[in-house]
Amino acid sequence: MITYTTSDMVLGTKKADAYLTIHVFTDFLCSACNKFKSYTPYFAKKYKKDIRIIFHHYPLDKDCNTGMRRSLHPGACKMHKAFHAATKMGYFKQMATIHLKNFFKYYGKLRDDYTDFAIDEFIAEMKFTPQEKNKFYKIMGSNQTYKAIMKDIQLSKDLKIRSTPTMFFNNRRVVGVMGRPYMEAIIKTEIEGKGQY
Repeated sequence: MITYTTSDMVLGTKKADAYLTIHVFTDFLCSACNKFKSYTPYFAKKYKKDIRIIFHHYPLDKDCNTGMRRSLHPGACKMHKAFHAATKMGYFKQMATIHLKNFFKYYGKLRDDYTDFAIDEFIAEMKFTPQEKNKFYKIMGSNQTYKAIMKDIQLSKDLKIRSTPTMFFNNRRVVGVMGRPYMEAIIKTEIEGKGQY
């Protein structure tokens, strides 16, 4: 049995007794991770009472992930701090939506500058007041945020996660992302095993 870290980065139902819980170890600058994330609004809407999708931090960036010899996604640690801050302010879904809208359009062009661009876009679209903006950056830079990310990284190491996304469908490991029909087939199989659909 896996003991997961607590995460408020949740889509779908928040009920602990959901028929299917998917724990996603993700890098928010990972193309495959964002491909899976693009499926999640559909899954969360279609199976809204039966599925819970929980995201965990696993940035492939040596700035915070000591298991990395080199950064596959420079800026990922900062992006994860931004996601954590947005989540703590109650805006995970909004952050995920804005980031996903911009990622495939801009990431390939901006690369090392994308993280700052994405954070600026989130703040602008949310129309943060100066006070809210200051709060956001304060949470981003806090020791609590750093510790939360490090806990997820340590759990990822304990689970011998080597790539992103690595997901656990009711504790069954799935590495990488396939097309939406294949991912949905896995979801339906898991839910059917619980007596649904």
